[in-house]
Amino acid sequence: MKTVLIPIASEQDRQTVAGILVKNFIAVRPVKIPRKKRDGTPGNSTAYALQVELEEAQGVPVADD
Repeated sequence: MKTVLIPIASEQDRQTVAGILVKNFIAVRPVKIPRKKRDGTPGNSTAYALQVELEEAQGVPVADD
């Protein structure tokens, strides 16, 4: 099993993508990712993404990093 983060800024787009993935029996959950400033220090803003659990048995080819 492989976990993939898909950063999507718009809430409506995240809901659309999550809906499509769930209909295809792919496990999805929303996550918050703290953004960092250019100098590497933690910032105050948050990026939003979908965490997707992929398996080769689901018909999705999974490449190793």
